[in-house]
Amino acid sequence: MEIKRITKETLDQYLDLTSFAFQYEAPPEARERASQELSARVGLGVFVGDQLASGLQIIPFETYIRGKRFSMGGLAGVATWPEYRRQRMVEELLLESLRLMRSDGQLISFLFPFKYSFYERYGWELAGDRVNCTLEVEDCPRRVSVDGRVQSWDGNLEVLDGIYQEYASGFNSMIARNGSW
Repeated sequence: MEIKRITKETLDQYLDLTSFAFQYEAPPEARERASQELSARVGLGVFVGDQLASGLQIIPFETYIRGKRFSMGGLAGVATWPEYRRQRMVEELLLESLRLMRSDGQLISFLFPFKYSFYERYGWELAGDRVNCTLEVEDCPRRVSVDGRVQSWDGNLEVLDGIYQEYASGFNSMIARNGSW
């Protein structure tokens, strides 16, 4: 058993694993996109011989906290083949990912777990809740006038990005998105 980086040569094994684990079939264009994004992400895997048994990705992001940008590692695609579960492979991957993120200056990490208590053992905490509300029309305030203007969008992403960044910087944990996001 050895932890190694996922490379172009082992990427198909990782995509097969995540397709199985998350019950989706990655179309060819998604596999091609994953191959192109591989250099920007860190894929880690536990290999038993040449076979990928468990894997994850660290996606580099920046997030806003109190209006300032901080480097953040987004954990994604944590998965293990059923025959390799309960052998502490994910634990080893998580600990290695924390070491890598720390050495890369990513002192913050986000993930969307299947079970919060599993990741709490390694230092992740619940940062927010999703709440659904149903309101009746009479519960909503009447329309009020606000300052501003309506403008057609010409497809210029810089304009849209400027609006997003100004808005996002006012809230903790919003992603400071780059052009590809």
